[in-house]
Amino acid sequence: MLDQKTTDELKKGMRTLWFIWTAMFVSLGIYIRICYQLQNVMSVRMGQNFPYALLRNILLIAAAVSIGLSFFFRKYFKNANLTKFTSPNRALSTAGVPLAKYYSAVLISLALAESVGIYGFVLFLLKKDFDSLYLFMTISAITMIIHRPKIEELEKIAEK
Repeated sequence: MLDQKTTDELKKGMRTLWFIWTAMFVSLGIYIRICYQLQNVMSVRMGQNFPYALLRNILLIAAAVSIGLSFFFRKYFKNANLTKFTSPNRALSTAGVPLAKYYSAVLISLALAESVGIYGFVLFLLKKDFDSLYLFMTISAITMIIHRPKIEELEKIAEK
């Protein structure tokens, strides 16, 4: 059982994580909005011999690897044996090791999930391909929802 001070510090840290998660999730919608704004202004200057299908397949493989790594890093950092953690960031150093471990796990997994959406954005910029954009953004959004910060996970780490 955690004392009240520790619980309050963990909840304060969770608010920061939720803000970051929300900003990253909203950014996926912003990418789609940018693509809608660019569709009429942008002209595609890709040669006939450009291997777009190959690039799309490579980015699909990269997306699968990114998602696999996001699950691996999240599990690794949640179970990592960190005994000391010093940070210039006051929020991390006052909450201690459990919050630092959870910050690392969530932020790395969210960054990898966000990168999948950026792959779709890049494909759109190359060929105005909304299908690829939606595919990569959906995969990214689902992964980000799975990796959203959860107070139960943080409390479980703090109790160890």
